[in-house]
Amino acid sequence: MESRGYPSYPSLQSNGNLVRQAHAIDVRTTGSKGTSEAEKSRRGQIVSGSAYCFASAGMVLMNKLVLSSYDFHAPNALLFYQTAVCLALVMISKVTGMVKTEPLSLKIVKVWFPVNLIFVGMLWSSFISLQLVGVAMVTVLKNLANIITICGDTLIYNRRYNVKVWLSLFLMVVSAVCGSLTDLTFTSKGYVYQLLNCCFTAFYSLHLRSVMDKVKTVTTNKSSLSEFSMVYYNNLLSLPLMFLLAWYFGEIPGALQESALGNPWFVCAATFSGVLGFGISFASLWFLSQTTATTYSLVGSLNKIPLAVLGILLFNTPTTISNLASIFVGLAAGVLFVRAKQTGVQK
Repeated sequence: MESRGYPSYPSLQSNGNLVRQAHAIDVRTTGSKGTSEAEKSRRGQIVSGSAYCFASAGMVLMNKLVLSSYDFHAPNALLFYQTAVCLALVMISKVTGMVKTEPLSLKIVKVWFPVNLIFVGMLWSSFISLQLVGVAMVTVLKNLANIITICGDTLIYNRRYNVKVWLSLFLMVVSAVCGSLTDLTFTSKGYVYQLLNCCFTAFYSLHLRSVMDKVKTVTTNKSSLSEFSMVYYNNLLSLPLMFLLAWYFGEIPGALQESALGNPWFVCAATFSGVLGFGISFASLWFLSQTTATTYSLVGSLNKIPLAVLGILLFNTPTTISNLASIFVGLAAGVLFVRAKQTGVQK
């Protein structure tokens, strides 16, 4: 790489050909430098995007493995453990200077606690539904949260969306209905929990916007909470609530007597799922710093396709052609929704 301008030519000022040659060399080296930076940027996008896809898909698959492949009957206690692992990793990262979080403040806790209640409901219902419903159908049914969110946007924030957005939402509903009717492993309890999860997810998204504005008034620098600060507060405040859930459902202290705890593979899988929970936050920030919000959303939606396929193959989920068609229509509708929403807001 040429970093000092033109090379030293003895008769540069007197020979026009040499001037033109020198200029050509500079253009080539400058172009080479630009190409190298572009390649570095692309590599960063690929690596960070891959990390994000691995963490988000791996979290779902690992949770499904832990919940359905081992003889463990205390899902709320397991969720408590995973949250503790994630919080521990955040604290270690904070102490070592890897990340910065907002210091613990009672004022922030008071503002953040209501949205944290919804966050716990979202995690809890997602955990239970994943235990009962196949991975592929979970990915399709989760799309229904978009419908509630868009309706909330329209009613609460007075936003308007074009026909393409509503058409993609209609396809999501059709795929969810058809998928449930053709689901060979259908359980009403699992579907109820997944629909409840969609409600919690939408409420979390809608309520978070107003809370983010309120929390600015009580942070140290009067700005929004960072991603890791939200992870820190969410997990810290969730621990006592999840302990209460485990106690309410009779899992404490019985969870400590579960035979699965004697299986090192189960312990490793449960711990790794907690690590992936932390990894999602890190990978999300990394990927967002390397690309645009549009690409981030689109990759997240596209990532559901291999996730659904892996869910069917890895867990031997019985299915039919009509069920597969419903699933992939729903996944395609999710991709269309992301694309349509980018240009679909009408002020």
